[in-house]
Amino acid sequence: MEEQEFDKRDLNKDGKVTVEEKIKYSLGKAGEKVEEIGDKVSEKAAEFKEKNGDKIAEAKEKTVAFGKKAYDKASELSEKVSEKADEFTGKVKEKFAKS
Repeated sequence: MEEQEFDKRDLNKDGKVTVEEKIKYSLGKAGEKVEEIGDKVSEKAAEFKEKNGDKIAEAKEKTVAFGKKAYDKASELSEKVSEKADEFTGKVKEKFAKS
C-alpha cells in the first residue's frame, strides 16, 4: 500500500487546501526566509566588525577629533563676531553722541 502524499500547504492534512492554509503556509515560509536572511546579516556584520574593527575605531576617533576642532573654530569665530559687534556698537554710539 502506497502512502498518499499531501500538499505541504494542507496543514490539517484533510486533503483540501483552504485559503487560510495557503496564507499560513506562505507566512511560515516567509518567516523562515527572514530568519535565514537575519542570520546571514548577523554573520556578515560580525565578520565586517572583526575585519574592520580597527578602521572603525580609527574613523570614530577622527570624527570626534574633527568635531572638536569644528566646535573650537566655531567658538573662536563666535567670539570674534561678538568682539567686532561690540566695536561697531561702540563706534555707532560715539558717532551719535557727537551729533
